[in-house]
Amino acid sequence: MQRVNPDRLKSFAAGIMQAVGAPGATAADIADSLVGADLRGHASHGVLRLDYYRGFVEEGVIDPEAMPTVVKDEGSTVQLDGRNAFGQVVGREIAAQLVARTEAHGVASVGVRDATHIGRAGEWAERVAREGYAVIGFVNTQGGGQRVAPAGSTSRRLSTNPITAGFPTFDALPHDVILDIATSQVAHGKLRERSHSGEAIPEGWAVDADGNDVTDVEQFYEDEAAIRPLGGAVSGYKGFGLGVVTELIAGCLGGGDVAGMANPDHSNNAAGFLAVDLERFLPPAAVERRVSAFADHLDSSDNVVSAGDGAKGQNPQIPGAPEYDALTRNREAGVPVDDRLAISLSELGDQLSVEPPAALRDESAWVGHLIPHARDRQVTSETTANSAVFGGDGGSDWPNRSPLERTQSLSGDTHRRTHNNHHGLRHRSGLTKTAGN
Repeated sequence: MQRVNPDRLKSFAAGIMQAVGAPGATAADIADSLVGADLRGHASHGVLRLDYYRGFVEEGVIDPEAMPTVVKDEGSTVQLDGRNAFGQVVGREIAAQLVARTEAHGVASVGVRDATHIGRAGEWAERVAREGYAVIGFVNTQGGGQRVAPAGSTSRRLSTNPITAGFPTFDALPHDVILDIATSQVAHGKLRERSHSGEAIPEGWAVDADGNDVTDVEQFYEDEAAIRPLGGAVSGYKGFGLGVVTELIAGCLGGGDVAGMANPDHSNNAAGFLAVDLERFLPPAAVERRVSAFADHLDSSDNVVSAGDGAKGQNPQIPGAPEYDALTRNREAGVPVDDRLAISLSELGDQLSVEPPAALRDESAWVGHLIPHARDRQVTSETTANSAVFGGDGGSDWPNRSPLERTQSLSGDTHRRTHNNHHGLRHRSGLTKTAGN
């Protein structure tokens, strides 16, 4: 495993995105999000995605110069057309619209379609939560990327359909509560990670047509095995139910397709997000007391048992804590990049004439790895439990973007607002204009 300076890795990732056609500011935003995922321990949505995005641009799935537009504006609700832009651009617009409209109305909802791959949905929940608002979001793939079987079947009928939620803790904790989970037993990105690392798939994650566990990642792809719904063989009907609700909310709020309406070659995220201003119900100090009491209650847990194969650590941790801890470590130590991925990134840089960080070359004599097969290039937002306290943006060329939005970088921002100053972080600018206006 290599350790790479985060800023150098961001510069490399931005260079790759520019080489495939992204404007400079868009490339910086994408790089910031990808490296932010790696810093927080979620390589499935980190720089591993660079070659997939390159492929999507070449195949015409992503328009690297596109920007989302507003197609319906009802004040507290808004519907966006992602216009097949990079999902990190669309995700930033979702968050900005939610913040501005929740501030104005107390509650708000944003729907979006054709967002390609919006990255880790938890990033957008984190952006809203840090402004003092509670948020929940639902993401589907408009019929693409179906790899999840319903409870009682082994047929692929759903995507991993993630749900994300954010809850502001103000000064009660050093991070907000951020949940970002697939409604399947595991996110597809975690299988993709194992195609790089060579690790076996734990039993209970995937099944073949006969219902037998699949533990070999190559077999998963070759046999078109299915991921179980969240809860697996014991209570998969619960995850299946969540997946159904997510499919419909995302499709209807975003005005996009749902599984069964289309079977596209590529996934293309639609989503529905809802936010509420907690101060319409309780002052921040009262929220802090409740968060502190609840966190202390959870910390008092004893008789520790395994948290599961996909968990970050084994002790009970509130969602967002594992990522906060990983961010703290990796900022100092560098971004962890496994040997196979380091070779893949170096090859990608060579192909596009973008010089990779020197640390990625350390194991360049290692052989036996090729850039991932095109079979993996499915545009989905596949998330994992206990998602990141997500990091910020590297700048954008959105019209009318505020100085605050241009200068804030969550990836380097550990500032925790207090209930006395968090209003000062709320912003109205940086919103996409209605198409045709």
